[in-house]
Amino acid sequence: MTDLAGRIDNFNRRFAALWSLPDEMLVLRADDEILDWMRAQVDDPAAYMRRLAEIDAEALLQATDVLHLRSGLVLERTTLPQRSRGRPIGRVFSFRLLDASTG
Repeated sequence: MTDLAGRIDNFNRRFAALWSLPDEMLVLRADDEILDWMRAQVDDPAAYMRRLAEIDAEALLQATDVLHLRSGLVLERTTLPQRSRGRPIGRVFSFRLLDASTG
């Protein structure tokens, strides 16, 4: 989960495992370092960042994308706005592992 500024509010161990986040990132929870790590893991970092910018620009956007990681894993990313009293307060991202032949 992220807030409206894109800062990470929360993540779980499954997220960390899918992205192979180093243990020190789990402890420090440094947003910029985690974002840099994720960008470095995808096959096309520039396209990944462009799509994140599109998502960030639309607070109410619901989207699903397929991400190809350098490790060979293929992830489906789904994102929805997080709301409180009908207003967007952040964003929920979920990731699931796809069969490499699916993407």
